[in-house]
Amino acid sequence: LLLLAQATLAEKITVAAAISLKETITKIAGQYQIDTGQVVEFTFGSSGQLLGQIQQGAPIDLFISAADVQVDQLIKEGFADAGSRKIITGNRLVLITSAKSNLHLQSIESLKEDSISKVAIGEPKSVPAGLYAWQTLQHVHALEQIRNKLILGANVRQVLDYVETGEVSAGIVYATDAAQAGKSVRVEFVIPADHHQSIVYPAVLISKSKKQVASAQFRDYLLNEKSQMIWNESGFVSPVAMVSGHGTVGPLKPGVWQTGWLSIRIALLAVLLASVFALPMAYVNSRSSYRGKGLLEGLLVLPMVLPPTVVGYLIILAMGSNGIVGEYLNRWFSYSIMFRMEGAVLAAATVAFPLLYLPARGAFASVERDVEDVARLHGASPLQVFRHISLPLAARGVVSGLILSFARALGELGATVMVFGIRTTQTTLPVSIYLDYEHGEMYKGLPAVILLCTVSMFITVLYNRSALSRRN
Repeated sequence: LLLLAQATLAEKITVAAAISLKETITKIAGQYQIDTGQVVEFTFGSSGQLLGQIQQGAPIDLFISAADVQVDQLIKEGFADAGSRKIITGNRLVLITSAKSNLHLQSIESLKEDSISKVAIGEPKSVPAGLYAWQTLQHVHALEQIRNKLILGANVRQVLDYVETGEVSAGIVYATDAAQAGKSVRVEFVIPADHHQSIVYPAVLISKSKKQVASAQFRDYLLNEKSQMIWNESGFVSPVAMVSGHGTVGPLKPGVWQTGWLSIRIALLAVLLASVFALPMAYVNSRSSYRGKGLLEGLLVLPMVLPPTVVGYLIILAMGSNGIVGEYLNRWFSYSIMFRMEGAVLAAATVAFPLLYLPARGAFASVERDVEDVARLHGASPLQVFRHISLPLAARGVVSGLILSFARALGELGATVMVFGIRTTQTTLPVSIYLDYEHGEMYKGLPAVILLCTVSMFITVLYNRSALSRRN
């Protein structure tokens, strides 16, 4: 009751912190509330993602990054007070594999071997752990040899998850994240500190915050002896002198035309895949009544109302390396759809399916059954009736569904990111735009936005003409 009363009266501050700090800083904040009665609310994510939120006006009081670069940018742009900057703690970088893996890697150079199919690191421009990993690969001159193997995670915890589930051969993460994963991963070795810049967590007060005193108090609490003991128990270390001179991160995605062409190909293949199942099912359900039909149709249109990330999650649950079906594909054929183009096609086809199924079912339902019956009386088979009678008469509605499903597949982001991942050699238009936002480079994404809007406008015109021709 006393804590509840204190929480009600206390000045709550909002802290944006790198996700690698999550468990430890939450524990310290709990002790801080007991000691002071002040409440701390967190928002966690990659440092680049949090940087973008602050730049867009998110109500943050204190920012704790996993690298200096994000804090430097906030100070340069006037979002943070340079005088309030303090280093909270440090970390180490490790190379990990799944605990179930038979690999035993002795050095970073081992990643060049053919037995290593995919390597996960954080997205270097927005995830500091990815930047340190990128610098490490540059330092040992291995970057170009393994560039095509790289899978980029939206944050360091996603990299950890890729390794835990066996979707990649190895990953580079913080030592604290590897420790947090416990026995599900195996640390192959600790990466030497001179291979990358020193891993530091600077904290800075946000200039527009009206809770400067309370924020500074919590920042300083993170540095006291009691907090430092908790940091050390969790595997964090005192930062050493800054190491520099490891090169910069170049382009992480193809040009806009290459990206646009890949997006169109994926969308076309997704519509083709959806058509194989949607059109026959739409025809059958427009003509039949059976027990469980309502439940089945509910499942068929479910992707239209589910968040795309849930769709991606379900695809991984079914088709991932440890999935219900994917486990056997991996075991028998050493194959996984993860991070492949066919995975992107499956994700896009799944979310686009209802937008083809529903118009097609309505179009087939509008076809007079007497016409089909006459064809059957003259000896036409069910397939001939469908091909030569039902489909041509329902063509306008089917075309509308094809247009809508193509548009949905072209704009798919959430499920695609989860299944296809972020690649340095291949990406789609929506993912490209998302990455530019994550990097704090929104205007660089403008060509991709213009291209996507142009294609979408063309699709809209086609759909409107199709709908008008149906009414006429």
